[in-house]
Amino acid sequence: SSYSSYPTQFTEAGGRMYFAASADQFNNSLFVSDGTPEGTQNLFANDPLLTMESSSAMTALGDELVFGAKRWSEGWALWKTDGTPGGTLPWLQFPASMPGLLPSGLFAFDGGVAVVGYTPATGHELHFARAEGSLSSWNLNPGSGHSLARDFTLHAGELFFTLDDGSHGRELWKLASGTSAPELIADLVPGPT
Repeated sequence: SSYSSYPTQFTEAGGRMYFAASADQFNNSLFVSDGTPEGTQNLFANDPLLTMESSSAMTALGDELVFGAKRWSEGWALWKTDGTPGGTLPWLQFPASMPGLLPSGLFAFDGGVAVVGYTPATGHELHFARAEGSLSSWNLNPGSGHSLARDFTLHAGELFFTLDDGSHGRELWKLASGTSAPELIADLVPGPT
């Protein structure tokens, strides 16, 4: 063959290892492995229109994996899998008001998933997807600027991360369990930088 699979985004969930890789020249697929050749399979093999970016983020949510993917005829969505092709299903379709939302970072928290997602109108911004199908979104760097939340970590039931809101530069923020919006913890170096 004239191409390589380029496996990436290794993530463990439910005792299985997941990763994105090229299944052919045009599509990236989600694979699952138990560490053996016979236990390594393409979870998209039965759905040739399903694809994901090689940089698509994924995160464990309990024993399942949540990841960003799309069918060629549809927009991006969050999907989940239990490690079987039949258990690989859509979890949350992004609303029509957010066309082209591409999830580039995911982190499980408070029974849901923090999503760093890109749209042309808002740039890379923070969203929170809940298991019942709701999505909260914050345009923290107004307009099409990028707040680009990253460096996620859990501490004492709260999600800590950094982002740039356009006014304070990249600073420390948090999202508390059940709260409605991210909160700036401290402007350690005052002013935009």
